[in-house]
Amino acid sequence: AALIALVGLVLLLLPDTDLEGALVFVERLRVAVATTALTPGDEPLYRTASFGLTGLRIVDDVDSLLRRADSALRRAKEAGKDRLAYEI
Repeated sequence: AALIALVGLVLLLLPDTDLEGALVFVERLRVAVATTALTPGDEPLYRTASFGLTGLRIVDDVDSLLRRADSALRRAKEAGKDRLAYEI
């Protein structure tokens, strides 16, 4: 199965990845973003990321796939940001 994760304006394609594998990958990425400091000046800058994850269905076209990923991303942000939500 192929899964996609929508991250703000970044689309991640995860070919040959099942739901469990995608959840593990995206959670590791979320933690890495949150714990990696940018240092543009003297003070470290931390940021967070929310992720919307969905799986490819045989009846999907690009629009339906992106709508589901976007819906999951909105739910993640509404739940408090720095989260992962999925819709399979």
